[in-house]
Parts: sequence; C-alpha cells; structure tokens
Amino acid sequence: MTVKSLLKGMDGLEAPRQTEATMPLNIAAAKIKVRPGTLRTLLANEGKIRPEKRKGVYVPVRYDDAERLATDYADSVAFAGIEPILGVGRKIAMSLRDAGKLPVWIPGGKMGDKHRYIFRRKDIEGWVDGLMGDVVELDAVPEGCIALAETPLKIKVPTEVLVDAIKEGKVTPVGRLRGKPKFGGTIIKRTDAFAIRPEEITRKLSEKRGGARGPYKKRERKEG
Repeated sequence: MTVKSLLKGMDGLEAPRQTEATMPLNIAAAKIKVRPGTLRTLLANEGKIRPEKRKGVYVPVRYDDAERLATDYADSVAFAGIEPILGVGRKIAMSLRDAGKLPVWIPGGKMGDKHRYIFRRKDIEGWVDGLMGDVVELDAVPEGCIALAETPLKIKVPTEVLVDAIKEGKVTPVGRLRGKPKFGGTIIKRTDAFAIRPEEITRKLSEKRGGARGPYKKRERKEG
C-alpha cells in the first residue's frame, strides 16, 4: 500500500493547501517514521526545500519523495547495524564514523534523529565497493598477509589510516576471505600495513617494548 492510498483513508489530516501530488511535511514524517526536523534536513540536503525553518509556512512533500524516503528508511540501519555489514567490531566502526569516513544518511548528535546515526544500507555497500573494487575470494589468508579487520589490533594501524591508504593506492587489497564481509574480510600485505603505520605509534610501541630506560637487564646479585 502506498503513502498516498493510506492518506486517503485518514480523516482530518490533509492540509488546506495540499495538492494531489503533495502532503504536509508532518504527515510525511509520520509515514517515514522520522521527526519532521529530520525529514526537513533530508529534503534540504536534496535541494527539495529551503534549509531554514520558517514559522507558519506550509512545507509540501511530494508523494514520490515520501515513498522513496520511506523505502530507504525501511532498509536503513542504526549505527549498531553497521558492524555486521562491514565485518568489524564496534571500536573500528566508531573510529570510521568519528573520522567521517562512513556515508551518514541521518546524522546523530543533538541535531539527529533521536541522537542516533542512521545509514542507508546501499550507501554503505556502495562505499565499500568503491573503496575495495573487485577482489578475488580466497579460502585463507596467505602467508605474509592479514585481514583488514585484524590490522588495527595486531599491527596497530588506525582504520581511518588504512582507508585513506587504500583510497590513495598506497595499499592494494590482494583478496577477500570467502564468506566474509567485503570490508573486514579484505586481505592486505603485512608489509604494506607496517609501511603506513604512523611513526608516532611505532615509536610508542618501541618504547613500550624497551621500557623508558631502555631494554630490561637482569640485576646482578652482589656477593659478600
């Protein structure tokens, strides 16, 4: 059933200036299941309405726009749903979000939809496809390589650094683990990962292994 057909059976909801092709913004927001302010932001981002809010001004929303956005919202995921799509843990997903790498559809925070980030599944999948390109599927990680999802933990390379390096051609995916998500399951060379690791992180790791005063030496026991 379309949004238009639903509205025809609702009494007292049509605004005086509503036309056959449009509906009031608040009704459209209710159908999409977002706040009116959130819908206003989405429409403004698409150039459908003025971004500024003007009190008392009727804001019409086209039926086709409402139906399209309703479909997108039904297939959208909250931030927690990003982890299985990408094939990474929460910490990595948060670092990508906070670094502005992920294509956010509805922003979170004070101006967002109930303080939640909302993502369109097709946007996330398109972002990954554009980043990784076509890669062959492998049954196991080859020697000298590592899965992208494990790289931040085992080699200490921030995920956002990995993303930038792949985008700039400094790191080239060699394949993807069969059955794993295309992002987290992507396989890269360990040497490439070490090459892009920030010097500050390498230095801190070296100091941690050697200690602040240098390598540990066993104290000799004094006799006598």
